[in-house]
Amino acid sequence: MKRTCVLFALMCLASSAFGGTVNLHFLQPAGVNANGEYTYPYNFTVNGQFDKLMCVTLANQIIPGETWQANRYSVASLWGTANAPQFDEAAWLLKQEKPNNNEPAINWAAWAVFDQSIDLSQVIGAGNWLTAAQSQVYAQGQFADVFVYDPIPGRHSAGVSGQYSRTQHVADGGQRTTRSRWVVAPEASRLNFAHCLAE
Repeated sequence: MKRTCVLFALMCLASSAFGGTVNLHFLQPAGVNANGEYTYPYNFTVNGQFDKLMCVTLANQIIPGETWQANRYSVASLWGTANAPQFDEAAWLLKQEKPNNNEPAINWAAWAVFDQSIDLSQVIGAGNWLTAAQSQVYAQGQFADVFVYDPIPGRHSAGVSGQYSRTQHVADGGQRTTRSRWVVAPEASRLNFAHCLAE
């Protein structure tokens, strides 16, 4: 399977709240394998600090042990851009993960935010989560604490095994295009990612 994901991250440290270039290291998937795909959370280190990220796009694969550089920016900073509504929806979904015990259907809904061709019929509740995210009224600056990690092309290493394909991701501090945006897994637990989000 090919996936791209956006990693969203909720960052706790004030020094982590600013944009800029960061170093990402994918450790391993920590979520449930639902319908053939690992879901939130994905264990990473960001500039050496442990974080849990969410993949928000399905397209390419990454493997555990892989590292790369990415640009980090807040979802709030995207306000007014063409992709802002999708990132607001994905950030809202990320914030639903912890209170709902890392429900796999939420991550599937986040993938569908960015790719309407994803079939949610095989994942119980995913369609409801997507509808809920699309029904919210978002305010400018609402997700200043959620960050997007956008991989920088040509700034990655190979993982411990398997093949690398460029993708996108987002991270949850506290988890598709043909651009690189990360997540890594051994041959047996291959992941597909692009952008990542983090709280």
